[in-house]
Amino acid sequence: MIVEGTIAVVMLVAVFLILFYRDPKRRIPSGNVIVSPADGKIIGIIPYDRETSVNKGNKGIIKNASEGGPKKGVIVAIFMRLWDVHINRAPVEGNVLFIRHTSGRFHTAQLIRAENEKNEILIKHKTLGNVKVIQVAGFIARRIVCFVKQGQTIKKGQRLGKIVLGSQVLLVLPLKADIAVKKGDFVKAGETVVARY
Repeated sequence: MIVEGTIAVVMLVAVFLILFYRDPKRRIPSGNVIVSPADGKIIGIIPYDRETSVNKGNKGIIKNASEGGPKKGVIVAIFMRLWDVHINRAPVEGNVLFIRHTSGRFHTAQLIRAENEKNEILIKHKTLGNVKVIQVAGFIARRIVCFVKQGQTIKKGQRLGKIVLGSQVLLVLPLKADIAVKKGDFVKAGETVVARY
């Protein structure tokens, strides 16, 4: 009985690791579209204006998102569940202007918080200007891995990094981007069109 129980536990752990570390191929759409940087559920779409701070309840997020990014824009927040693919992908092609890792807390990733540990990747796109991807660690996720470097030219859909276990990714876009998703939608990294331009 003990041996059978041990085998069952080992098999469950193996299945979990295979599911968690999977990296399926994605069909990257062409044209003037912005793709999701993460698999998961849209938990917020927040328009903002850094100058007037219209969204005072999200002041910390707006300050963080708009730093280096657009002064007026929209934040698309994606919650990555434990069973989602955890590889993050570039929403657009462009040049990586900077990468910044900030230590912080590990609150639940189901809420949009400014104080969690994060990794910011700022991308310069030839038409849109600056687009930002923020990888946010959650309560369970304690490790953010970045695959790209400052100064690197990246393609739309290229792997940017991964977040170990459940977490959140914020996509920061200029206001001129025409958002194609809504809160509650499920998206796939590199495949789902989240906006057009």
